[in-house]
Amino acid sequence: MVLNIILILFVVGAILFDFRTTRYLQITSQTRAIINLRRRLKPAVIIFIALMIFVMYKSQNTYSTLTQGLALAFVLLIVKINYFNKPMIVVNEKNVSMGLGQIPTEAISGFTLNQKGQLVITIQGLKREFKFTPKAKEDYDTVLYCAEELNIGSAREVIQKHRLGQIVSQARGVFPLSGIIKDYDWGGKKYIAQQLGMPSQTIAEVWYGTHPAGVSTLTIPGDLVEACSNRFYTKHPEQTRVKINPDEDYQIYLNYNVAYGQPLLQNQPANAQPEGLPFLMKMLDVARPLSIQIHPTKQQAEMGFEAEDKAGINLRSKTRTFVDRNHKPEFALALTDMYLLHGMDSKENVLAKLAGKPALEKLHAYIAGFETVGQAYKALFTASKQGLQEYLGNHLRTVLDLYSPLIERQLATDDIVANNCDIDGLEANKANLDPDYWLAFTFVSQQMSEDNLDVGLLSFYFLNLVKLNAYEGIFQEANVPHAYLRGRLVEVMATSDNVVRGGLTTKHINTDLYLRLVNEQTITPKVYAKGAYNNLPVEEFTVDLVHVHNQQKFTTTNAAVGFVLSGQGNLAYIDQLNEERKFKVKPYHALFMSVDQEFTYQDKDGKALTMVVAKVNKLPAAWLNETSNKK
Repeated sequence: MVLNIILILFVVGAILFDFRTTRYLQITSQTRAIINLRRRLKPAVIIFIALMIFVMYKSQNTYSTLTQGLALAFVLLIVKINYFNKPMIVVNEKNVSMGLGQIPTEAISGFTLNQKGQLVITIQGLKREFKFTPKAKEDYDTVLYCAEELNIGSAREVIQKHRLGQIVSQARGVFPLSGIIKDYDWGGKKYIAQQLGMPSQTIAEVWYGTHPAGVSTLTIPGDLVEACSNRFYTKHPEQTRVKINPDEDYQIYLNYNVAYGQPLLQNQPANAQPEGLPFLMKMLDVARPLSIQIHPTKQQAEMGFEAEDKAGINLRSKTRTFVDRNHKPEFALALTDMYLLHGMDSKENVLAKLAGKPALEKLHAYIAGFETVGQAYKALFTASKQGLQEYLGNHLRTVLDLYSPLIERQLATDDIVANNCDIDGLEANKANLDPDYWLAFTFVSQQMSEDNLDVGLLSFYFLNLVKLNAYEGIFQEANVPHAYLRGRLVEVMATSDNVVRGGLTTKHINTDLYLRLVNEQTITPKVYAKGAYNNLPVEEFTVDLVHVHNQQKFTTTNAAVGFVLSGQGNLAYIDQLNEERKFKVKPYHALFMSVDQEFTYQDKDGKALTMVVAKVNKLPAAWLNETSNKK
């Protein structure tokens, strides 16, 4: 009898508790915004439920049906409250309701967007961060409502980024695209900075795209933003209007612009939900060798990302290898003479590179003892520092004596790509095709010591040494070892920054993973001739070299990013307001071109407009959501 009374009190208490949560959920229809949070059963609740079920099972012959029924009802209520009742953050006029409590806006200590694009709300006195990941357009609206109601911290910035991206998602035409500068130590001293009109500084890469590590911005004229704004608020009068100055240019994040409706395909499916561009374009100025590296397949990237997440490796940690879930097939288009390593050379060629060099006889004999060159490569990668010094040390001293005068002159110049720095008896163009030169140059430029050699130095003999002339290209498939050595290039790749490094870098080297994934098969490099970049083995993008003469027209089908190589003038087009607009173009600047547009080039320097154009080819399957249009 006493047990039944206790259980009745428990059940009544649970019903009242559930009523409070239900009542709380009912008020959401009168609020401006709701953020749904992921609900899960806590371990303590699961243990409690399991114990209750166990006790009920063991006592089925001891207690009455009423007692067991009350116990079961209590368990079901606990499950409902902890799992089925949707937890929400509800934004009202003066406070934020969370769970069962009322939290005034003054208690909110943070309202920001993290690197993943999640809205993060932090509450004073609570260790937990409340995160919300926008998926659909309605979710983005929710974020905006919250920002408008809270109006604290960086909420205004959030409003500006999202709302403007939403407003101008209807803008069509051609717009300047600002890149994200990367100052890696292998970059040129001042060339890119000069082209961009910036003070001299080391710039290795400029990114144009929507990768979280570097999101580009569109520059859109204020009068066009104003026109789009008027159209937007006519359709959405309930929204709080953002003031627009028609005389001011606006910087719009490209990923927000695309997520809100800027189409990427000519006939984009109605159920598509692009999260950004499916490709990333880069401009590189390579003054000294990059790391020996490979890029994973899509499946390898997904598995690697999940594994590092489970291992608790922070996304920004220097020991992190997989920073996203995507593969990284990439196409390199040379703008100058360019030198690189690409794929495993044949055993015959590797041995020929070593032949006739007394100091490399031991290395030659070691490699000859393996059935394949790939097997020898992997075995040597696990050699000790002492073993590596025995294979390369004496030969290194010989080539340093030969090439040091040239290398010292090259490292002293402001532009190693353009200045050959020839010296008596040494021509840089010939040296660039000699693995011995790259051994010496890399040793000096990376300030190595003979007792601490980098195993990546072996790659100069094992991998194909390739020269590209200007406007020739090469494609890097998954797991093919490669390294850019010198030159300027435009690179287009699937949107990813996953790099598995094997050596020649101060960044994180994952030798075990590199050796597990690296393609050890012999490869004959395929060089794409100037302008003949058809049929690249990649779905996300296509690449073209476009030449347009004065008053000549050209059109876009799918959305594209163009990088101007030469020519100065205007691109004239008719916008969606049926007004003619002109966009100024100049070398080493990028632009975003909308779908279904026609442009006319009007030159100012008598030169044709030459651009590298990367165009969207296909959207990833994950962006085609069959239920995205359902309300």
